[in-house]
Amino acid sequence: MFIDEDTGHAVMGDMYDARGQLWQFALINYYYSPDLNAWHAGTSFYHDLNSGSYMAYNMFQERQLGPILNKGNLTPAMYTPQAARELGN
Repeated sequence: MFIDEDTGHAVMGDMYDARGQLWQFALINYYYSPDLNAWHAGTSFYHDLNSGSYMAYNMFQERQLGPILNKGNLTPAMYTPQAARELGN
């Protein structure tokens, strides 16, 4: 795991299998969010070195507006087991 010296966040990681072989590599970038007054996770990539595939999350850089993280519209009811069940998955 590689830790960013400015933010203290883990930004890269290597994953090894039971034989000690590197099989996956992950990286994530962080951006400063003024509405939160904090660093927030941005785009992240997970590379499977065995299959040559990868996954990318939070690809919002081509949107007109980035995510607004502190709208003030969160309620305690959104963090209940019932709310999680209603989301599905």
